[in-house]
Amino acid sequence: MICKNCGKNNPDGYNSCSSCGAELIAAAAPGIITPTHVTFHAANKRKLNLLGLLGAVLTAISIFLPFAGIADDPAVRMFRDSTNSYWIFALLAAAAGAVFSCLGLNAALLLSGAAAIVMGILENKSFCNLAEPLNVPVSRSAGCYLLFIGGAIMVIAAVSGFISAKARK
Repeated sequence: MICKNCGKNNPDGYNSCSSCGAELIAAAAPGIITPTHVTFHAANKRKLNLLGLLGAVLTAISIFLPFAGIADDPAVRMFRDSTNSYWIFALLAAAAGAVFSCLGLNAALLLSGAAAIVMGILENKSFCNLAEPLNVPVSRSAGCYLLFIGGAIMVIAAVSGFISAKARK
């Protein structure tokens, strides 16, 4: 084997040059091309869905903002007492939406957005049920609107992800 560093001819089987000590690389058989580097391309590379991630963040923020106002309490939040568990499900929908957005799983993101919207509807209904015996109106606050907007953004992001995936094929 000929050393590529110094040009000395070394006997076959040597791992390093007997003259300069450089590593010897066996030459390929004639007619065989050896690659100098290999590049791998993921055929099904998933992309981060930033719009879905934004929807998930807005959904999570909505839980901590005033959701609605009833009578003398203008700033009731979703997690107002131990009997209300809608905020837990809304938080799970937001967390799942964030994970699914990062993984590019559009079907799961669609379900997370729909779940956030359903939690908003159920929470809105529970506020109406609380206000009904008092015969007072319910006023929606930032948390209510943000929950619906966040869920809708997750749904829109999932649908746009479906459309762009179909366009790539």
